[in-house]
Amino acid sequence: MPRIIVTAGKDYLDIDAYAGIVAYAELLRQLGEESIAVSSAPFNSSITPTQQKLDVGFTRTYQPRADDTFVVVDLSDPEYFDTLIAPERVVGVIDHHVGHESYWQERIGKGASIEFIGAACTLVVEQWKQHGKLDTMPPAVAELLAAGIIDNTLNFKATLTTPRDHAAYAAVCSVASLDADWAESYLKQCQEYLLQDFPTALANDTKLITYPDYRQPVAVGQLMALNAQQIIDTFGPIAKDLLTKQSDSWYLNILDMRQGVSCFYTTHQPTKLWLEKVLAVEFDDDIAVAKRLWLRKEIFKEATNEQ
Repeated sequence: MPRIIVTAGKDYLDIDAYAGIVAYAELLRQLGEESIAVSSAPFNSSITPTQQKLDVGFTRTYQPRADDTFVVVDLSDPEYFDTLIAPERVVGVIDHHVGHESYWQERIGKGASIEFIGAACTLVVEQWKQHGKLDTMPPAVAELLAAGIIDNTLNFKATLTTPRDHAAYAAVCSVASLDADWAESYLKQCQEYLLQDFPTALANDTKLITYPDYRQPVAVGQLMALNAQQIIDTFGPIAKDLLTKQSDSWYLNILDMRQGVSCFYTTHQPTKLWLEKVLAVEFDDDIAVAKRLWLRKEIFKEATNEQ
């Protein structure tokens, strides 16, 4: 029987991707397919030690077979696929980032599920519902999916959050028996994990993005924190050093969960001017505070709409 390999990107694995690949691989197995969840990418700080200890069938070991096919979760840009993927054998894409819908529709038709909603995990939960398998979802998998939805919707404060995200979260909380305080506990774990090793956390949550109206790729770091100013004051020089190694154009987006705003930090003047134009923010020295939370994928969409 051919295997279906469920995986994600090559740069890092966040909780939305991690939960998505293990949950979708488990669903395929319950539907009678041979499937494994695998990744060669490092975990970022959204996957805390607590989540890493959950027994969910994830592996780092992959021995390729000629008849392997691939499903990619939380990603649709082939340039950033995990290096273990054979692009010509991708049969499924489950993603909530815009920009490559037509590309995949032409190649795999109904195998492409790409919608601009809060979390890729929401799309995976909906697959479980559609197949009538929600009652057989392992509680550990449900807990990971809950974390993915909380992280990618910013605890439902992100503007791209939909009623579908709320419904998916309620469903997996029921399966995993998670109480009303669980989300706050998870966010605190993420903060503690971030502070333990900031350079690694930033390195594992940085993307080199080519915006449609900008002259060169931009190194964009994105971190969720309970106090953005504290992060900038403590780790600003480290962030600058790490991001400028990838591109002269760079910025750090810190999602301040207490204030419900994005704090942008950069010392690069052209990048400041570009952010001011696209997001209508104003820099005071090297920091601009938005009136809302901006996710990296929302900024890309906003920059695209500016065209």
